[in-house]
Amino acid sequence: MLTMEEALKHSPRFAAGEIVIGTIIEVRPKEVLVDIGYKSEGSVNGNEFEDIKVVKVGDKVEVLIERLEDKDGMVVLSKEKAEFKKNWDHIIKHSNEGITVKGKVTGVVKGGLIVNIGVEAFLPASQIDIIPPKNLQQFMGNTYDFKVVKINQDRQNVVLSRRELIEAERNERRAKLLGEMMPGDIRKGTTSAPSSTSTASTACSTSLTCPGAASVIRPKFSRSGRNSTSSSSTSTRKRSASPSASSRR
Repeated sequence: MLTMEEALKHSPRFAAGEIVIGTIIEVRPKEVLVDIGYKSEGSVNGNEFEDIKVVKVGDKVEVLIERLEDKDGMVVLSKEKAEFKKNWDHIIKHSNEGITVKGKVTGVVKGGLIVNIGVEAFLPASQIDIIPPKNLQQFMGNTYDFKVVKINQDRQNVVLSRRELIEAERNERRAKLLGEMMPGDIRKGTTSAPSSTSTASTACSTSLTCPGAASVIRPKFSRSGRNSTSSSSTSTRKRSASPSASSRR
């Protein structure tokens, strides 16, 4: 049997800002009551659960103590803030390692995306892919792996990159392929979409006119196959050279 000193040593610390594990004792339409072992139960806002309909009495939940007592004498708890604190502490601890984290795109803002990695992080548009996409809405709701590239502890800001992971994976595949290839090997490949520059070049090589270039006059040919433009020019020179009938008279 534990002594009072041992019980106090193993009991959770009840103070604002601490994270404790509690047991759900009641589920209400807008809040969930949690027993954390304190003298009174605590309350968590129902909006902090992804789906309050699947929350059951007896479930364990990790919560952060915001206040030990509100006006009704209940402990004010937060599930979201507990998750934020744990994830933030984890990111700070491993910030120098350039860790890879998994996150879900939750918003589109000017210049990039908002990603939930346990805390809100910013993904610049230039770091989404190797070629920055024009339509950012296509990433909404999707989950990807990201590399943590910058952390501002004072502002609690995190900047991510997906592009660096894609480039690293591509370089790894390229190095592996080059190591396996031998002279005379036959390989199957897939052509990629041409860029605007290559498309323009192709168009210029197959046409007598190019966008942005001076117009080119296409010569016209008569039914006999002769160049009508040069024939006309020759006739004009002959008429100019021959004296008129009036001058001969």
